[in-house]
Amino acid sequence: MSALGIIFRRVLGAVRAPADAAAETPTGEARPALRLGPSRAARRRAALGAADLPVRDVTRDEHDAKSYHGQGLFLARQDRWDELDALIRETDAARAATPGGELVAELLARGAVADALEPGPDGATAPGLAWLHDLRAEAADQPGLALAVAWAEIATAEAARDGAAPADLPVERRMDYHSHLAQAAHVLEDFDPIALDSPAIAAAHCVLAPVWQADAAHLTDLYEDLIDLDPANPRHMRALGRALRARGLGALPVLERAARDTAERTADIWGAGGYTWCWRDALLADPRGFERVDSAHLLRGIEDILLRHEDQHLLNQLAAFCVLAPDRRAGAADTAAIAARRAAVREAGQHILRTQMSEIHPVVWAETAGHTGDRMSAMETGERLARAALDEAAGLMQAG
Repeated sequence: MSALGIIFRRVLGAVRAPADAAAETPTGEARPALRLGPSRAARRRAALGAADLPVRDVTRDEHDAKSYHGQGLFLARQDRWDELDALIRETDAARAATPGGELVAELLARGAVADALEPGPDGATAPGLAWLHDLRAEAADQPGLALAVAWAEIATAEAARDGAAPADLPVERRMDYHSHLAQAAHVLEDFDPIALDSPAIAAAHCVLAPVWQADAAHLTDLYEDLIDLDPANPRHMRALGRALRARGLGALPVLERAARDTAERTADIWGAGGYTWCWRDALLADPRGFERVDSAHLLRGIEDILLRHEDQHLLNQLAAFCVLAPDRRAGAADTAAIAARRAAVREAGQHILRTQMSEIHPVVWAETAGHTGDRMSAMETGERLARAALDEAAGLMQAG
């Protein structure tokens, strides 16, 4: 089998088949605790205490992401651009993703342009960018190659921003940021994600929303297209929540409507889980979201996700969210209703820890907590947070 065939077989093996069951979306605030029993994985570790739970130093998500990024880089270095374009399009069509939801097509595209993004003398804009545009001009009908060039421009724009809000940048850097995003949009303008059935191009369009000065409604439309193209991938729903939360308090009602709509459109795969995925990252970033979220719907979503998936990466994402998000405060005292919502989400996390988790993914916990340090410190922080949560959950079970 060719190298391309081996890679593609590995990619297809990572794709999950959607569940067939649909779930009814509940209404109201009150909801009993999760009723799920222990998962198979949790039963296998029943004899282990929290201190003995194994730690994944390198998760399959990290391993796969590095592997696909490296494959894109390898093909580019071998000047096998036609093969790269074909592989990007095939993995995109297969909705192939890592366990954490990173699109394989995007990883291949970003890996392919890594060398070209090396900065020029004195930190000047990467000279390889111009070469990439020349390369694309010779193969203007290849969407995979266009995606790679677009991600090179997006990466250059993000480097100019360097983590700051665009509005806070000095004029020259702000112009540089918007210029590179506009270049990326120009590269992709002839490739319609719906016509091409391409989640990877749709995801790039979402990143490029600042080019079109998209308001909350337009932003929601962009993400709805992406989610409809790839409804089994929760990463897109989380990105929608983050993008709307970043628009401030005024966008939270838009997020609530979008979360409900998403849950309805993806019910055959996630039950009510789409609602939970849309709110997850938004609640982590802004505790004021607890004033708006429907906790009954959120908890039903958690339960429906657990009914459909036992992947430990996903379970760590859910458990870390449920444990850490309720402890974040906006400064003012909670009302009794909001305090009850926080307590219910925390209780759901303790249930996951007691009955579903069989291994610790420290990087997931560190990222959920907003850790920004190096990988070693992220591992230490994440493991500490996870073990503290496991110990607390075990203590509450014994006390009960």
